[in-house]
Amino acid sequence: MTLARIGIHLRSKARTLRGYAYGLRQPVLLCEFDVTIPGGYDFAAMDQAMAPFFEETPATLETTPDPAGGALHRLLHWHAAVQRQQKIPVFESACVMPLAPAPENGRSFLVAVPYHVPAATVAALAWVQGALNDMLAVPDRPAGDTAQIREKFDRLLDKLQQYAAGGSNNYHLLTAAHRMDMPASPILAGTFRFGLGTHGRLLESTLTDRTPALGVKISHSKSKTAHLLRQHGLPTPQHAAATNAEQAVELANKLGYPVVIKPDDQEQGRGVEAGLRDDAAVTAAYVAARNHSKLILVEKHCEGNDYRLTVFRGRVVKILLRHPGGVVGDGSLTIAELLSIEQQTPRFQKKLRQTGKMLVDFDSEAMSLLAERGLSPQSIPAAGEAIPLRRKSNISAGGSQMLIPIADAHPDNLDLAIRATEVMCLDVSGVDLIIPDLSRSWMETGAVIVEMNAQPQIGVDYAPEVFQTILRELVGETGRVPLHLLICLDETDFPTREQALRLAQAANCNGVSMPSGIWINGRQLTNVAHTGFDSARILLCNPTLSAALCVMTAGDIMQNGLPADRFEKATIMGHQRANAQEQAMLKKMVDMIRGSSATSRSSISNRTS
Repeated sequence: MTLARIGIHLRSKARTLRGYAYGLRQPVLLCEFDVTIPGGYDFAAMDQAMAPFFEETPATLETTPDPAGGALHRLLHWHAAVQRQQKIPVFESACVMPLAPAPENGRSFLVAVPYHVPAATVAALAWVQGALNDMLAVPDRPAGDTAQIREKFDRLLDKLQQYAAGGSNNYHLLTAAHRMDMPASPILAGTFRFGLGTHGRLLESTLTDRTPALGVKISHSKSKTAHLLRQHGLPTPQHAAATNAEQAVELANKLGYPVVIKPDDQEQGRGVEAGLRDDAAVTAAYVAARNHSKLILVEKHCEGNDYRLTVFRGRVVKILLRHPGGVVGDGSLTIAELLSIEQQTPRFQKKLRQTGKMLVDFDSEAMSLLAERGLSPQSIPAAGEAIPLRRKSNISAGGSQMLIPIADAHPDNLDLAIRATEVMCLDVSGVDLIIPDLSRSWMETGAVIVEMNAQPQIGVDYAPEVFQTILRELVGETGRVPLHLLICLDETDFPTREQALRLAQAANCNGVSMPSGIWINGRQLTNVAHTGFDSARILLCNPTLSAALCVMTAGDIMQNGLPADRFEKATIMGHQRANAQEQAMLKKMVDMIRGSSATSRSSISNRTS
């Protein structure tokens, strides 16, 4: 026995598996921890001290008579929570297995830890481990005495940002896939494959593998988008391009105030200033917009409510009413007091932590809008009166949103969004529509389409089921195909090509992968040598695969894990000639795949030929 150190300590460097093991639906790191916690340790103060670091609703953390298990449970819970906080999709719970020998008065564990990016999980584990050990070293530490831990936490958040899934849509699509039990894996930075074989589809945010490049290219230009929509009789605002500030002022006077200044080729409201009412405001807005683009549009401002209609496969699936950042009066508090309350909300505080800037403040834009209404920060607006402090309604500029039932929209307005999407040759789009009343036809009230988004941000705060709707229609219910695994003790047990094809046929598989080759419907796809793991991964990407037989060695599985998270059946060949060392290795390998949801005890069998 070795003398135990108080705390949680790694025995050795974590080992990264490229694939799946121990029942987890995400790839894993294998870590061995020695954990020694004083008997009867009360985790309440630790939980209280750690709670402020996390944005998720606090989970009920495990209370157990085993302090070592309780500490490890917290490490594994918090490392995943901090990654999700930075939009790193780590959804699985770790698999924990006791190890022997253990240090004196301590316990040891083998832990399969899920990851999206290994470096992110390693960094998150290190921070939580350090924080817990720091608290354990000073058990009477006050809950608020965490300044050093906070400093390290802030550095961790900065580091984790580079490992995020790439945009909120990707993260929410991956979340939806996990809830649907749908395989999902990264292909390129920001691009993911959902489903396997014939069900597999690629998505990059809301760009799909069938989104036409031409539609994306046109939608990137607001002037080209408006020109194309007008050719089809769809309503767009009047605008013209300005090459300098003087020309922008001239165009604004020609169109008539108020006007909008916007870059032609930017998204998410970058460089946009709306509701401008004089030459000085236009000049300042033009100069600011030039920081974002060389081509600046001067556009006639259109009065009405700002709606985002999300269109998918020929129908509207979500409608949001968007309001510019500001406050709503209650009849007693000043605008300054109302804004102070708004700035303390989780949404504003989160953005402040991420960017160091407050979304809405009494800057020149806010003061200009107040002055136009004859107001000041000390004015007291009437109950229910909306006071805008931003000229645009984008969430990134502090705007707010309200979900509108699709049934509340006039059919003509739904049809308008669908037609615009068809004109732009898009399969998914975000149609930004200015209209006085969405419940009345645009042909009666007037309306303009101010922007078409080929890669719309859908958002999860309202109607999160839209992400599942998209995946279900693109990929299917789970996106899975039947998979069978043939495990050989070593290369001498590999079946011949003919034998493998016969085995595949007997299992109703049209695809076979082995280190020596990959076959679909009897046709060899490649003769380049790969590991069994890599050959299986190649096969599972094939769009004509309806069911697969994957041939691998036991050593390959021990080294890399499984190429997919679930197999219908696993069969072992060569076990009868294994020596004692090989038998021990086979036992560990079977534990890796038997403890998985991929294979159950009853689905693992042995073959002698």
